[in-house]
Amino acid sequence: MKDDYLKQSVTISKKDVTGENEVTGAELTLTSDEVDWTTIIKANADNTRLETVTNELDEVIGVKWVSDGTDITIQSILNGEYTLTETATENQPVDENGNIYKVISSALTFTMQDGTITLSDNNTGLTTENTNHGYYDVSDFENSHITVCDAEIETMKISKQTVTSTDELAGAELTLNRVETLTDEEGNETQQFTTVKSWTSTDEAETFSLQEGTYQLVETGAPQGYAYSEEIIFTVDNRGIVTIEGNTVSDNTVVMTDKALQMSISKQKIGGEELKDAELTLYRMDEITDENGDTIEKRVEVESWTSGDEAHEVDGSLLIADADYVLT
Repeated sequence: MKDDYLKQSVTISKKDVTGENEVTGAELTLTSDEVDWTTIIKANADNTRLETVTNELDEVIGVKWVSDGTDITIQSILNGEYTLTETATENQPVDENGNIYKVISSALTFTMQDGTITLSDNNTGLTTENTNHGYYDVSDFENSHITVCDAEIETMKISKQTVTSTDELAGAELTLNRVETLTDEEGNETQQFTTVKSWTSTDEAETFSLQEGTYQLVETGAPQGYAYSEEIIFTVDNRGIVTIEGNTVSDNTVVMTDKALQMSISKQKIGGEELKDAELTLYRMDEITDENGDTIEKRVEVESWTSGDEAHEVDGSLLIADADYVLT
C-alpha cells in the first residue's frame, strides 16, 4: 500500500563499546538527499528532541538530536539512503560515571526499503566491534535498531615543572586552546583558537580527556621567581594519544617547564671597575587599586645591599616576570 512508509521507523541508541552503559551529550544527525523530509518532520512533530538540519540552500535534509540516555525512534522513514553521523557537542559525551568518550569519526550509511534496512557498500570496518575507535552495532537491523557505540577517551595530563626538577610547579596561570584552521571562500586560511580551560597550576598535574585535534598550551602568568615558557602545540589523535611535532609524549603527559629568573646588578666606576660600598635598593613597580578605585603604581622593595668587588646577584625567587623595576 502507498502509505506503508508510515509504518517504517528507525530506532537509534547511544552507548559505550560494551553496549551496556548509556552515553549522553553526543549530537547525532540523520540526513538524506533522496527523500522529502516534510512528511517525516510532520510525523515526528511531537518529538521535542529532534531539530531539523538544513543545507546551504536552507532546504531541510535531515534531523539531529543530542543523546540523553534514552533511545530515540524516528517515525515514517521514507525509502531511500540515509547517513548517520556523530559529532561532539560543547559538552563532551559522558556516561553516568563521568567517563568521557570520543566520537566516531566516520558516518554510517544505510538504505531503508519497504521496512528493511541494509548497509551501503562504503561502511567497511564501521560495524566491527572496535574498543579503540568505537563502532556501529547493527546486529538488530531486523528491528530497524542501530546502536552507536563510543570508545572511552585516553586521558592525558599537563604538567608544569621547572627545568631542574620533575616536581610540579604551583602558581603558573595556564590556558589550553583548541586550534582549528578555517578556510574562507577565497581559499585563505586563518586559525581559530577556542579556550578549553584556564587554570592555575598546583602540586598535581591537570588531567584532560580531549577530542581529536590540535591544541595550544600557553602560560599567561608565570609564578614568582620564574620566567614565562614558550607555547606548546600538540596533537591528540582519535585514540586520545598525544604527540608533539610527530613524537609521542611519555606517559601521555605534556610537560611545560619554566626557568628560574636571574638578575645581576653591577655598580661601576667610569671605566668599568666595580665600585664598592654603594647602598643600593631594587624596587618592583606594582599596579594597585586605591580606595577611589583608581589604578596607581606602588614601589615594592625587592632587595637592598651594599656593592662589593663583584656584581650583585639578586635573589631570583623575589622577581616577577614582565614586571617593571627601579634601582636606586
